[in-house]
Formats: sequence, C-alpha cells, structure tokens
Amino acid sequence: MGCADAADKPAVSFGGLNLKTTHQTTGAVYSAPVSNFLDVSMNFNRKICGLIGAISLLIGTPSAFAADKKGAYAIDGGGGAPCKAFTESRRAADERAAGLFAGWVDGYVSAANQTRPDTYDLTPWQTTDLLLVLLARYCETYPEDRFEIAVNNMLNALHPTRLTERSDKLIAGSAAKGVPVYRETLRDAQKSLAEQGFYTGPIDGNYGKALNKALIAFQKKNGLKATGLPEQETLYRLLPLTPETGASGPK
Repeated sequence: MGCADAADKPAVSFGGLNLKTTHQTTGAVYSAPVSNFLDVSMNFNRKICGLIGAISLLIGTPSAFAADKKGAYAIDGGGGAPCKAFTESRRAADERAAGLFAGWVDGYVSAANQTRPDTYDLTPWQTTDLLLVLLARYCETYPEDRFEIAVNNMLNALHPTRLTERSDKLIAGSAAKGVPVYRETLRDAQKSLAEQGFYTGPIDGNYGKALNKALIAFQKKNGLKATGLPEQETLYRLLPLTPETGASGPK
C-alpha cells in the first residue's frame, strides 16, 4: 500500500478538560470531555483519568522518514488497515486481531526509537495498554484514517516527554511484586511528588522508603490502591503526557 499522503495528519490539542481535535483534511472540530475518550474501569490498565493543559501536535515532515523520492512508502501488517478495523476488533474482543495491532504498535515504537534524533524511548513509562486506549479514541473519531497515521500522530504528541538518553532500569519494590522502571522516570516522579509536598528526599532516581511513603500518600489522596509502587495508573496521574499538561490526572 502506497503512502504518499502520510503527511496529511490531524492536529490534536488538549485544552482544559476537553480533548479538541481538528482534522487537517476536513477541517472538522471534535470536542468532548476527556472522560469520553479514555476507558474507565477497575482494571488499573484501563482506569485512566483525564488530560489537563494544552498541547499542539508536533507534525513530522516526510523528510524525517525513509521513503522513495516522492515521499511514498509501503505499510506492512496492521498499520495499513483503516482505524475502524482496529476499533471493531476491540469491540468484538478479537484477541488475535488485538494482538496483531498491539504487536504492530510495539514494533513501530521500537523503530521510531531507533530512527528519531535524540531519542532513547518515546514511551518511557506508558504501557502498550495505555497507548491502545489513546489510539482507540483517535480511531473512533477518524475511522477512515490508516492505523499507521494514528500511531505516528500519537508518538508526535508524546515526543516532548520522551527519554532522550539511555537510563538504567531498576525494579521498584520486591523481586516478586516489583515494577520495572527507568531511573530517570523515578527522578521525574520524585520531582513531581516534591512539588506537590509528598516527598522531601533527594532527587536521585532511587527507590527507597522515602519514595515508597510519598507514593502511598499520593495514591491515597487520589483514590488509587496504596501500593507505594510506581505502577502505570499512578504514573499516569503523577507525570505529564506532555510538558504543557502537568499531571495527567484531574486536579
């Protein structure tokens, strides 16, 4: 499948408690409360609470990617499918199709990490489950867009908060119940907790009693399970998806 129109990407901005999307081709503006965009359930991988702040989507130019002289390139696998195929697979609970799309996203992120300048990890703390939730809401709004365009737009939006250099990974907590996390992500968590008055220890990226206690206090205040671990739901509330948003969770 050719992709000469791959640069035709919607621009996304997050304003207040609404997610406003302007489609570059149609000019249509879609706005709705963020609670309509993010799945909420008791499963911590699905219990996501709103986006705050404002960001303009960073659009990559065709020259930033390998392609032929006309800027066209082939898309293999699920990336070439329309967005509606992805959303339909989720509604149907089609585990095989869901696995194919999830695998395609992981592969695309890995390739982007390898090819984008000053990038080590575009999604340093975001799990594939969270990325799929965000993609599902995009695809519900623009069902005819290729899945590859949705993924690329999402990564452009996440680009400002990427990990630009390699960081050690450690296990926060016990070996049996610990959470793998970048040391740099822990530094960011310590900074955010300190700014909110939960943490008074050093900003060193280490996981110890002080950080555990601060995380428990933060989790209790925000109605989360008080594990003291930097789990996905906690990081979503604590860290920004973009520099402009501040903490992702509601204030």
